[in-house]
Parts: sequence; C-alpha cells; structure tokens
Amino acid sequence: MATLALIATTWHDPEHEYHQLGNAETTMNRRKKIKQLLEAHAKKANAKLAPKSNKPKYISKADRAKLETEAAQELVTPAE
Repeated sequence: MATLALIATTWHDPEHEYHQLGNAETTMNRRKKIKQLLEAHAKKANAKLAPKSNKPKYISKADRAKLETEAAQELVTPAE
C-alpha cells in the first residue's frame, strides 16, 4: 500500500511565497500526543496501585449514635 504524506502549507513571507512543512513535523506532533496519552494512563494506573492513606473510614453521625447505644446496652446487660 502506498502511504500518502500530507503537506501543510503556510505563508512564509510577504511576497506570498509558500513554505511547505514536511511530514517530519506532523510525525513529531503525533508522537508527542501519543506519549502524553501513555504517560497520563500510566499516571492513573500508578495512582490506583498506590497504597491507601491511613485516614479512618468515615462513620456518619447516625451510625456513631447507633454504635454508642449498642455499647451502652452491652455495658448494662452484663451487670444483671
């Protein structure tokens, strides 16, 4: 299969002479974008694998009250 190379044209000077950009410049941009994507995916994967913090799990106010009443009942029950 033949590969079609795209050539971008931009204005080069005031006399309206065209300056042609070769395929090398578009290849570098493509490589840069691919590299950025791969680095972003690697960063996300490393973040998932990173150890979790030692921060305790959040317990809602209702659950804390429920745990306190259960603890109070356990203290009262063995005394009987």
